[in-house]
Formats: sequence, structure tokens, C-alpha cells
Amino acid sequence: MCREELRDLKMAHEALRSAAALRPPENVRERLPRGRSTLFTRPALAAALLAVLVAAGVVYAALHRTDTAEAMTATLSPTNLAPGARGELRMEESGSNMRVRLEVSGLPPLGRGEYYELWFVREDGRRISCGGFTVDEAGRASVVMNAPRVAYGYRRVGITRERSPGDPGPSPKRVLQGRLHES
Repeated sequence: MCREELRDLKMAHEALRSAAALRPPENVRERLPRGRSTLFTRPALAAALLAVLVAAGVVYAALHRTDTAEAMTATLSPTNLAPGARGELRMEESGSNMRVRLEVSGLPPLGRGEYYELWFVREDGRRISCGGFTVDEAGRASVVMNAPRVAYGYRRVGITRERSPGDPGPSPKRVLQGRLHES
């Protein structure tokens, strides 16, 4: 039985050797169906995968934000420089900044070259300006301003009476003040 198997194996070996020596006809490539070119398939697949990854990253970031700034509000109280003044402030996230809506009333009329300025104040006294505004004859103003995003970390606000041109820092003439609270 071993001799028969050996003979069969030799015949199979010879058949394989002779088949390896055969060359396909020259026109065989023309007769084969053409597959898709990988030249464009791979970049398209990579772009689709990248788009899926970016979309997943955006969704993940939106769902897991830890720095989301909530809306903050403050009721502004008068100082002895403007005892009849009142104000309300609302600050909320707006893109990479904070949008501040300020409503004031009862502020004293301004003289020539004067304006009011809104300040955000940290607990250590450091301040950043949100901008200046003027009031009408009745001492009222309704303004929308942009503040840098870091203003979210400042918990107090104040409004000072300023002279233009002048010192870029706040004047000591504070007319309204308040504390920001998350709403």
C-alpha cells in the first residue's frame, strides 16, 4: 500500500510541476472582469471614517462638557453716589464669549466726556471691563455687551462713572454693584 501511495504522490508532484511551468494566455487579463480601482476607494473610505470619528468626538464633547457656563444673573444695588439707581444683569454663554444683557435705571445724568463702565470683579479685587455705555435723560439704558469667557469666574459686578479719555482702570465713582448668581 505504501508503494501505491508513493506512486500516486509522484504523479501528483509531476502534475503540479508541469502546471507551474504553464503560462496563461496573453489576453487573459483582458477577459477577466475589472475590479474597482483602489486608487480612489481607499481615500474615500479614509475620509468617511474620519468624518464618523469627528462626528463622534463632537457628540462626546457636547455630552461630557465640564466647563459649560450656566447663565448668571445679578441684581444691582445703588451706592451713595446714585441712591435712586437700580439694575439687572444677565450673562450667558455665546460661542467663545459671554453675552451680557444689562438694564439700568435711575442713574445720574452724565456730563460731557463721561460714560458708565461695567466691571467684573473677582474676590481678590482683580477686575476686567465689559465696556462702556451712556444713559438717556431719565438715567436708563438697555445694552447688550460681550465679555471674555473668563468673566464667568468673576462673581461680583460694578458700574463706575468714568471720564474719557482717562485712566484705563476703574474710577472710584462706583454707582451700582451686585453679586452674580447661577440661574
